[in-house]
Amino acid sequence: MARNIEIKARIESVQALVPRVMPWASDGPTYLVQDDTLLTCASGRLNILELEVVLGNDSTLSDGEQEAQAVMEKLGVQQSQLVEDAYVDLLAQRVAQTD
Repeated sequence: MARNIEIKARIESVQALVPRVMPWASDGPTYLVQDDTLLTCASGRLNILELEVVLGNDSTLSDGEQEAQAVMEKLGVQQSQLVEDAYVDLLAQRVAQTD
């Protein structure tokens, strides 16, 4: 069974991360047009980075956490930027703030 560690963090902008990501990239950046069929976000996208560390069969949870922490450090993501809420909850909070 596939296992992973998923981290969400608030970011100022994707453009601010591009220079930090480019040293790892083989090409790009590539911009994807996304059609949200589940969630409508009329007031704009949430500025959230999603980082996923896929664990191998022999990898421990600790291995994955260390890898995620190392990537966060390279990207300059601070603990204070981490988000625990689900996307649907974040969108509901945004709607409540605009009402």
